[in-house]
Amino acid sequence: MRQRKWTLLLVITTTVAVICASCAAPVSQPAEAPAPAAEPTESAAAPAAPPPGNALLLTLVGHTAAVDGLAVSQDGQLIASASGGDGSVRVWGPDGTLLHTFAGLPPGNGWLALSPDGSLLAVGMAETVWLWRLPDGQQLQRLSVGIGQPVTGVAFAPDGLSLVTTWGDGWVRLWRVPEGELADSFDAGAVGRGTALSGDGKVAAVATTDGMALVWRLADKSRLSALQGHTGAMTSLAFSPGGELLAAGEDDGDVRLWQTSDGALLATLTGHTGAVNCIEFNAAGDKLFSGGQDGVLRTWRVADGTLDGSLALGDEIGALSLSREGHQAAVGVGDNVQVWSLE
Repeated sequence: MRQRKWTLLLVITTTVAVICASCAAPVSQPAEAPAPAAEPTESAAAPAAPPPGNALLLTLVGHTAAVDGLAVSQDGQLIASASGGDGSVRVWGPDGTLLHTFAGLPPGNGWLALSPDGSLLAVGMAETVWLWRLPDGQQLQRLSVGIGQPVTGVAFAPDGLSLVTTWGDGWVRLWRVPEGELADSFDAGAVGRGTALSGDGKVAAVATTDGMALVWRLADKSRLSALQGHTGAMTSLAFSPGGELLAAGEDDGDVRLWQTSDGALLATLTGHTGAVNCIEFNAAGDKLFSGGQDGVLRTWRVADGTLDGSLALGDEIGALSLSREGHQAAVGVGDNVQVWSLE
Protein backbone atom coordinates (compact mmCIF):
# COMPACT_ATOMS: atom_id res chain seq x y z
CA MET A 1 0.00 0.00 0.00
CA ARG A 2 1.03 3.56 -0.51
CA GLN A 3 -0.10 4.36 3.00
CA ARG A 4 -1.43 1.27 4.62
CA LYS A 5 -3.23 0.45 7.80
CA TRP A 6 -3.28 -3.26 8.36
CA THR A 7 -6.69 -4.29 9.55
CA LEU A 8 -6.72 -8.00 8.90
CA LEU A 9 -7.41 -10.91 11.19
CA LEU A 10 -5.35 -14.06 11.09
CA VAL A 11 -6.27 -17.56 12.15
CA ILE A 12 -3.23 -19.51 13.35
CA THR A 13 -2.07 -21.79 16.16
CA THR A 14 0.12 -19.91 18.58
CA THR A 15 0.33 -16.65 20.43
CA VAL A 16 1.99 -13.72 18.71
CA ALA A 17 5.70 -13.34 19.11
CA VAL A 18 7.59 -10.10 18.67
CA ILE A 19 9.35 -9.93 15.32
CA CYS A 20 12.92 -10.91 15.90
CA ALA A 21 15.90 -9.48 14.14
CA SER A 22 17.48 -12.92 13.96
CA CYS A 23 14.86 -14.30 11.54
CA ALA A 24 16.02 -15.03 8.01
CA ALA A 25 15.76 -11.86 5.96
CA PRO A 26 13.16 -12.08 3.20
CA VAL A 27 14.51 -11.44 -0.25
CA SER A 28 12.54 -9.88 -3.09
CA GLN A 29 14.24 -10.69 -6.36
CA PRO A 30 13.30 -8.66 -9.43
CA ALA A 31 12.37 -10.11 -12.75
CA GLU A 32 16.01 -10.48 -13.80
CA ALA A 33 16.27 -13.59 -11.60
CA PRO A 34 15.96 -16.90 -13.49
CA ALA A 35 12.29 -17.24 -14.32
CA PRO A 36 10.12 -20.13 -15.42
CA ALA A 37 9.36 -19.88 -19.11
CA ALA A 38 6.13 -18.22 -20.22
CA GLU A 39 4.86 -20.00 -23.30
CA PRO A 40 1.78 -18.69 -25.12
CA THR A 41 0.20 -21.66 -26.84
CA GLU A 42 -2.94 -22.58 -28.69
CA SER A 43 -6.24 -23.47 -27.04
CA ALA A 44 -6.38 -26.82 -25.32
CA ALA A 45 -10.04 -26.69 -24.34
CA ALA A 46 -12.48 -29.46 -25.14
CA PRO A 47 -16.09 -28.19 -25.17
CA ALA A 48 -18.66 -30.50 -23.64
CA ALA A 49 -22.31 -30.99 -24.57
CA PRO A 50 -24.22 -29.59 -21.57
CA PRO A 51 -26.44 -32.11 -19.79
CA PRO A 52 -29.60 -31.02 -17.92
CA GLY A 53 -28.97 -29.15 -14.66
CA ASN A 54 -25.27 -28.67 -13.91
CA ALA A 55 -23.55 -28.37 -17.28
CA LEU A 56 -19.93 -29.13 -18.13
CA LEU A 57 -18.88 -26.16 -20.26
CA LEU A 58 -15.16 -26.74 -20.83
CA THR A 59 -12.41 -29.19 -20.06
CA LEU A 60 -8.99 -27.52 -19.97
CA VAL A 61 -6.26 -29.98 -20.89
CA GLY A 62 -2.50 -29.50 -20.63
CA HIS A 63 -1.23 -30.36 -17.16
CA THR A 64 0.50 -33.72 -16.87
CA ALA A 65 -0.02 -34.15 -13.11
CA ALA A 66 -2.81 -33.39 -10.65
CA VAL A 67 -4.12 -29.83 -10.56
CA ASP A 68 -3.77 -28.59 -6.97
CA GLY A 69 -4.31 -24.84 -7.34
CA LEU A 70 -7.01 -22.76 -9.06
CA ALA A 71 -8.02 -19.11 -9.18
CA VAL A 72 -10.74 -17.39 -11.21
CA SER A 73 -10.58 -13.62 -11.74
CA GLN A 74 -13.46 -11.57 -10.37
CA ASP A 75 -14.59 -10.62 -13.88
CA GLY A 76 -14.45 -14.26 -14.97
CA GLN A 77 -12.05 -13.51 -17.83
CA LEU A 78 -9.08 -15.49 -16.47
CA ILE A 79 -8.65 -18.95 -14.99
CA ALA A 80 -5.25 -19.80 -13.48
CA SER A 81 -4.35 -23.41 -12.71
CA ALA A 82 -1.30 -24.90 -11.01
CA SER A 83 0.15 -28.36 -10.74
CA GLY A 84 2.92 -28.94 -8.25
CA GLY A 85 3.46 -32.33 -9.81
CA ASP A 86 4.38 -31.04 -13.26
CA GLY A 87 5.84 -27.74 -11.99
CA SER A 88 3.70 -25.48 -14.15
CA VAL A 89 1.06 -22.76 -13.99
CA ARG A 90 -1.34 -22.13 -16.85
CA VAL A 91 -3.55 -19.11 -17.50
CA TRP A 92 -6.69 -19.59 -19.60
CA GLY A 93 -9.23 -17.28 -21.19
CA PRO A 94 -12.98 -17.67 -20.60
CA ASP A 95 -13.37 -19.67 -23.81
CA GLY A 96 -10.59 -22.08 -22.84
CA THR A 97 -7.84 -20.40 -24.85
CA LEU A 98 -4.47 -21.03 -23.24
CA LEU A 99 -2.89 -17.61 -22.76
CA HIS A 100 0.29 -18.41 -20.79
CA THR A 101 2.26 -21.37 -19.50
CA PHE A 102 4.81 -20.74 -16.75
CA ALA A 103 6.91 -23.89 -16.72
CA GLY A 104 10.00 -25.12 -14.89
CA LEU A 105 8.74 -24.42 -11.36
CA PRO A 106 10.07 -26.66 -8.58
CA PRO A 107 7.72 -29.44 -7.47
CA GLY A 108 5.44 -28.86 -4.50
CA ASN A 109 1.86 -27.88 -3.68
CA GLY A 110 0.65 -25.11 -5.95
CA TRP A 111 -0.80 -22.02 -4.24
CA LEU A 112 -2.50 -19.43 -6.45
CA ALA A 113 -4.07 -16.01 -5.99
CA LEU A 114 -5.27 -13.45 -8.52
CA SER A 115 -5.48 -9.79 -7.53
CA PRO A 116 -9.02 -8.37 -7.48
CA ASP A 117 -8.56 -6.61 -10.83
CA GLY A 118 -6.90 -9.67 -12.39
CA SER A 119 -3.69 -7.80 -13.20
CA LEU A 120 -1.38 -9.79 -10.88
CA LEU A 121 -0.92 -13.52 -10.36
CA ALA A 122 0.83 -14.79 -7.22
CA VAL A 123 2.11 -18.37 -7.28
CA GLY A 124 3.58 -20.18 -4.29
CA MET A 125 5.41 -23.41 -5.03
CA ALA A 126 8.17 -25.15 -3.08
CA GLU A 127 10.03 -22.39 -1.15
CA THR A 128 9.26 -19.43 -3.43
CA VAL A 129 6.44 -17.03 -4.30
CA TRP A 130 6.42 -15.64 -7.83
CA LEU A 131 4.51 -12.57 -8.96
CA TRP A 132 3.51 -12.22 -12.62
CA ARG A 133 1.80 -9.36 -14.40
CA LEU A 134 -1.18 -10.17 -16.57
CA PRO A 135 -2.09 -10.18 -19.35
CA ASP A 136 1.47 -9.93 -20.75
CA GLY A 137 2.91 -12.63 -18.44
CA GLN A 138 5.95 -10.63 -17.29
CA GLN A 139 7.56 -11.80 -14.06
CA LEU A 140 7.72 -8.93 -11.60
CA GLN A 141 9.06 -10.48 -8.40
CA ARG A 142 10.44 -13.64 -6.90
CA LEU A 143 9.91 -13.64 -3.14
CA SER A 144 12.12 -15.84 -1.00
CA VAL A 145 12.86 -15.92 2.71
CA GLY A 146 15.77 -18.39 2.67
CA ILE A 147 14.49 -20.71 5.37
CA GLY A 148 14.26 -24.02 3.53
CA GLN A 149 10.52 -24.30 4.24
CA PRO A 150 7.67 -24.62 1.71
CA VAL A 151 5.08 -21.99 0.95
CA THR A 152 1.78 -22.88 2.63
CA GLY A 153 -0.51 -20.15 1.35
CA VAL A 154 -0.91 -16.89 -0.61
CA ALA A 155 -3.77 -14.39 -0.67
CA PHE A 156 -4.28 -10.85 -1.96
CA ALA A 157 -5.82 -8.08 0.13
CA PRO A 158 -8.98 -6.63 -1.46
CA ASP A 159 -7.19 -3.47 -2.62
CA GLY A 160 -4.73 -5.60 -4.61
CA LEU A 161 -1.76 -3.70 -3.17
CA SER A 162 -0.80 -6.24 -0.51
CA LEU A 163 -0.09 -9.97 -0.51
CA VAL A 164 -0.30 -12.22 2.55
CA THR A 165 1.97 -15.27 2.52
CA THR A 166 2.75 -18.12 4.87
CA TRP A 167 5.71 -20.48 4.90
CA GLY A 168 6.36 -23.60 6.93
CA ASP A 169 8.41 -21.66 9.49
CA GLY A 170 5.25 -20.36 11.16
CA TRP A 171 5.73 -16.71 10.13
CA VAL A 172 3.07 -14.66 8.40
CA ARG A 173 4.49 -12.10 5.98
CA LEU A 174 2.76 -9.20 4.28
CA TRP A 175 4.26 -7.74 1.12
CA ARG A 176 3.67 -4.56 -0.83
CA VAL A 177 2.96 -5.43 -4.44
CA PRO A 178 4.01 -5.16 -7.13
CA GLU A 179 7.17 -3.79 -5.47
CA GLY A 180 7.78 -6.99 -3.49
CA GLU A 181 8.70 -5.09 -0.32
CA LEU A 182 8.13 -6.74 3.05
CA ALA A 183 5.66 -4.54 4.95
CA ASP A 184 5.08 -6.57 8.12
CA SER A 185 5.56 -10.03 9.61
CA PHE A 186 5.12 -11.91 12.83
CA ASP A 187 5.76 -15.35 14.27
CA ALA A 188 2.46 -17.20 14.58
CA GLY A 189 3.82 -20.66 15.26
CA ALA A 190 3.64 -23.81 13.14
CA VAL A 191 1.67 -23.00 10.01
CA GLY A 192 0.17 -25.83 8.02
CA ARG A 193 -1.86 -25.91 4.80
CA GLY A 194 -3.90 -22.99 3.55
CA THR A 195 -4.43 -19.25 3.89
CA ALA A 196 -7.69 -17.38 3.35
CA LEU A 197 -8.81 -13.75 3.53
CA SER A 198 -12.34 -12.46 3.95
CA GLY A 199 -13.88 -10.37 1.22
CA ASP A 200 -13.33 -7.11 3.07
CA GLY A 201 -9.73 -7.97 3.92
CA LYS A 202 -10.26 -7.60 7.64
CA VAL A 203 -10.20 -11.30 8.49
CA ALA A 204 -7.69 -13.94 7.47
CA ALA A 205 -7.39 -17.62 8.27
CA VAL A 206 -4.34 -19.86 8.26
CA ALA A 207 -4.54 -23.62 8.77
CA THR A 208 -2.04 -25.13 11.18
CA THR A 209 0.03 -28.27 11.42
CA ASP A 210 -1.61 -29.53 14.59
CA GLY A 211 -5.19 -29.22 13.36
CA MET A 212 -5.95 -26.10 15.38
CA ALA A 213 -6.94 -22.62 14.26
CA LEU A 214 -6.81 -19.31 16.06
CA VAL A 215 -8.20 -15.91 15.12
CA TRP A 216 -5.80 -12.98 15.11
CA ARG A 217 -6.06 -9.27 14.48
CA LEU A 218 -3.20 -8.30 12.22
CA ALA A 219 -3.08 -4.62 13.15
CA ASP A 220 -1.95 -5.33 16.71
CA LYS A 221 -1.21 -9.07 16.27
CA SER A 222 -3.57 -10.04 19.08
CA ARG A 223 -5.41 -13.34 19.23
CA LEU A 224 -9.17 -12.92 19.27
CA SER A 225 -10.59 -16.43 19.48
CA ALA A 226 -9.84 -20.10 19.00
CA LEU A 227 -11.63 -22.37 16.55
CA GLN A 228 -11.89 -25.88 17.93
CA GLY A 229 -13.91 -29.03 17.55
CA HIS A 230 -12.27 -30.86 14.66
CA THR A 231 -10.53 -34.23 14.80
CA GLY A 232 -8.50 -34.16 11.58
CA ALA A 233 -5.83 -31.84 10.29
CA MET A 234 -7.12 -28.86 8.32
CA THR A 235 -6.51 -29.06 4.57
CA SER A 236 -8.37 -26.00 3.26
CA LEU A 237 -10.06 -22.83 4.51
CA ALA A 238 -12.67 -20.40 3.19
CA PHE A 239 -14.52 -17.37 4.53
CA SER A 240 -18.11 -16.48 3.80
CA PRO A 241 -18.34 -13.26 1.74
CA GLY A 242 -19.03 -11.13 4.82
CA GLY A 243 -16.33 -12.82 6.89
CA GLU A 244 -18.72 -13.85 9.65
CA LEU A 245 -18.24 -17.57 8.97
CA LEU A 246 -15.15 -19.71 8.45
CA ALA A 247 -15.26 -23.16 6.88
CA ALA A 248 -12.47 -25.71 7.16
CA GLY A 249 -12.00 -28.90 5.17
CA GLU A 250 -10.24 -31.71 6.98
CA ASP A 251 -8.28 -34.82 6.15
CA ASP A 252 -10.88 -37.02 7.87
CA GLY A 253 -13.51 -36.03 5.29
CA ASP A 254 -15.43 -33.56 7.44
CA VAL A 255 -16.15 -29.90 6.78
CA ARG A 256 -16.65 -27.68 9.81
CA LEU A 257 -18.29 -24.31 10.00
CA TRP A 258 -17.44 -21.74 12.68
CA GLN A 259 -18.63 -18.30 13.65
CA THR A 260 -15.53 -16.10 13.52
CA SER A 261 -16.61 -13.58 16.16
CA ASP A 262 -16.55 -16.03 19.07
CA GLY A 263 -15.21 -19.28 17.58
CA ALA A 264 -18.48 -21.14 18.06
CA LEU A 265 -18.75 -24.37 16.05
CA LEU A 266 -22.00 -24.10 14.09
CA ALA A 267 -22.05 -27.31 12.05
CA THR A 268 -20.08 -30.37 11.03
CA LEU A 269 -20.80 -31.42 7.46
CA THR A 270 -20.22 -35.12 6.80
CA GLY A 271 -20.38 -37.11 3.59
CA HIS A 272 -16.96 -37.11 1.95
CA THR A 273 -15.20 -40.47 2.13
CA GLY A 274 -11.66 -39.06 1.87
CA ALA A 275 -9.76 -35.91 2.67
CA VAL A 276 -11.40 -32.63 1.71
CA ASN A 277 -8.93 -30.75 -0.49
CA CYS A 278 -10.85 -27.57 -1.30
CA ILE A 279 -13.87 -25.54 -0.16
CA GLU A 280 -15.45 -22.26 -1.23
CA PHE A 281 -18.59 -20.22 -0.50
CA ASN A 282 -20.77 -18.87 -3.28
CA ALA A 283 -21.13 -15.09 -3.64
CA ALA A 284 -24.42 -15.01 -1.72
CA GLY A 285 -22.87 -16.91 1.18
CA ASP A 286 -25.81 -19.31 1.42
CA LYS A 287 -24.02 -22.30 -0.12
CA LEU A 288 -20.67 -23.95 0.47
CA PHE A 289 -18.91 -26.14 -2.11
CA SER A 290 -16.41 -28.87 -1.20
CA GLY A 291 -14.32 -31.39 -3.12
CA GLY A 292 -11.68 -33.94 -2.29
CA GLN A 293 -10.17 -37.37 -2.67
CA ASP A 294 -13.48 -39.12 -3.29
CA GLY A 295 -13.97 -37.19 -6.54
CA VAL A 296 -17.36 -35.77 -5.53
CA LEU A 297 -18.21 -32.07 -5.62
CA ARG A 298 -20.71 -31.40 -2.86
CA THR A 299 -22.93 -28.38 -2.26
CA TRP A 300 -24.13 -27.59 1.26
CA ARG A 301 -26.84 -25.27 2.56
CA VAL A 302 -25.14 -22.96 5.03
CA ALA A 303 -28.32 -22.17 6.96
CA ASP A 304 -28.86 -25.71 8.23
CA GLY A 305 -25.75 -27.64 7.13
CA THR A 306 -27.69 -30.04 4.92
CA LEU A 307 -26.52 -31.40 1.60
CA ASP A 308 -27.97 -29.47 -1.35
CA GLY A 309 -26.49 -31.59 -4.12
CA SER A 310 -23.51 -33.63 -5.30
CA LEU A 311 -21.69 -34.29 -8.55
CA ALA A 312 -19.40 -37.29 -9.07
CA LEU A 313 -16.52 -36.21 -11.34
CA GLY A 314 -14.61 -39.50 -11.55
CA ASP A 315 -11.21 -38.48 -10.19
CA GLU A 316 -9.74 -36.72 -7.17
CA ILE A 317 -10.70 -33.05 -6.88
CA GLY A 318 -7.58 -31.10 -5.98
CA ALA A 319 -8.75 -27.50 -6.34
CA LEU A 320 -11.87 -25.38 -6.70
CA SER A 321 -12.62 -21.76 -7.56
CA LEU A 322 -15.98 -20.06 -8.21
CA SER A 323 -16.75 -17.11 -10.43
CA ARG A 324 -17.68 -13.93 -8.57
CA GLU A 325 -21.40 -14.31 -9.22
CA GLY A 326 -21.23 -18.00 -8.34
CA HIS A 327 -22.76 -19.30 -11.58
CA GLN A 328 -19.66 -21.17 -12.71
CA ALA A 329 -17.06 -23.31 -10.97
CA ALA A 330 -13.56 -24.25 -12.10
CA VAL A 331 -12.67 -27.64 -10.64
CA GLY A 332 -9.33 -29.43 -10.73
CA VAL A 333 -10.21 -33.04 -11.55
CA GLY A 334 -7.11 -35.19 -11.84
CA ASP A 335 -4.79 -33.42 -14.28
CA ASN A 336 -7.58 -31.49 -16.02
CA VAL A 337 -9.64 -28.41 -15.18
CA GLN A 338 -13.39 -28.73 -15.66
CA VAL A 339 -15.55 -25.61 -15.90
CA TRP A 340 -19.14 -26.21 -14.79
CA SER A 341 -22.26 -24.12 -15.00
CA LEU A 342 -24.03 -24.11 -11.63
CA GLU A 343 -27.39 -22.79 -12.80
